[in-house]
Amino acid sequence: MRTKPLFPEPARYFPLHSGRFAIKAGLYALGTGFGNGPADHHIFQFDRHCTHYLESKTRARREEPGKYVCEDDPGKGVLQALATLMVQTLPREHPELFRVETATTGDSLLLHCAPSGQVLHLDQEMNLLDVLPSSRQPSMPDPTYTSVLDALACQVQEDIAITEIDETGNDRLSALHLCFPNHWAASDKIGQCFARIHEPVPGIDRISRKAAPLLQRLVSSGPYVRFAWGLSTDKRLNHHPVAPAGTGQDTCWRGRQFDPRNPELYVRVERQVIHGLPGSRAFLFTIRTYFVTVDTLEGGKIERLAAAIRTMDPETREYKGIAGQSGNILEWLDSLVAEKNTENGTIPHDSITGEINV
Repeated sequence: MRTKPLFPEPARYFPLHSGRFAIKAGLYALGTGFGNGPADHHIFQFDRHCTHYLESKTRARREEPGKYVCEDDPGKGVLQALATLMVQTLPREHPELFRVETATTGDSLLLHCAPSGQVLHLDQEMNLLDVLPSSRQPSMPDPTYTSVLDALACQVQEDIAITEIDETGNDRLSALHLCFPNHWAASDKIGQCFARIHEPVPGIDRISRKAAPLLQRLVSSGPYVRFAWGLSTDKRLNHHPVAPAGTGQDTCWRGRQFDPRNPELYVRVERQVIHGLPGSRAFLFTIRTYFVTVDTLEGGKIERLAAAIRTMDPETREYKGIAGQSGNILEWLDSLVAEKNTENGTIPHDSITGEINV
C-alpha cells in the first residue's frame, strides 16, 4: 500500500467566474468547495512547494527584516490572540506537520513544526521564549525571529496581516508579515486604514465608503475566504517595489514584461482568508499566493481571462501592470483559443457575461 505523501499537490483556484471585470468584496464562507477537498476548509494550506515558500521567506528576512515584517504597536493581547489561534489551528488542520506539548516545567508549551524543523517555545501568554531545533530535522532561524508574529508566520506558506478596530470604529493595519508582496511595500501600508491602504485601487471608492460595517462583520462573524488575481510574467513570489541591493530594477525583478516573441504568462492568484481573533477587536488576514500557467488552461478559462482584460478600464490596466502590453497579451490569448478550438474542433464563444471576484 502506498503511503500518503507528506505534502499534497497545490490547490488550484481560478477566480474568474465570468468575463466581466468588477471590484467586489467577494466573500465566501471558509469551507466553500472549490474542488480542492479538505484544503478548501483550511486556513493554512501546505503543499509540495512548502520548502520553496519557507526558504523565500528566509531570503527576504535576511535581506532586510524591516522591509517585510512591520508592526505598528499592536493592541494589548492582539498578537497573543493570533498566536493562540495559530497554535490551536495548525495541529488541528495538519496533525502530521504540527504538534503541541506542555514543556517539562509545566508553565509553557512547545509547538513542533515539521515544515521548518523548529520547535517554538511559548509561555502561557503566547510570548516567544525560545526557538529549539527539531530532533528529526534540526533547523534554526536565520536571522533570529523578532516576535511571535515573525516566528509563526515563518512556519506557514501564507503572508499574514492583522487589522484592528477601535471603540469608535476606526480601523488600522497594526501588523504585517509580507514576504511575498505583489508590487507593494509593507512599510507603505502599516498603520493605515482600509480606505488609505486601498486608495490606489481604481473603483474601490464604492467599497471604501461602506468599509466600517464590512470590517466590523469580519471581526464578529466568519471566517471568510476571498480571491484576488493579477497577471505576472514570472513565478517570483517576492515582487517588492524595491529590488534587493545589487539586483537592480531590471525586467526580471519587475515581473510584468510580456514578450510576444517568447510569451510567458501566469495568473497570480491570491487566496485570502479572514478570521476574527477571539477576545480582541481584530481579525487575521492571510494571503496565499498561487501561479496558474495561462497556456495550460482548459474549459474556456483562456476566453474568460481575455474577456476580463477587455472589460478593464485604462486605470485598472495601469494598476495591474499591463497598460501598454494588453494588446500583445490579448493577441496571444486569442491565438491560444484559436489553436485549442482547432485541436478540439469547437466553435469559439461569442461572449461571456457576469462578474468576477477580485
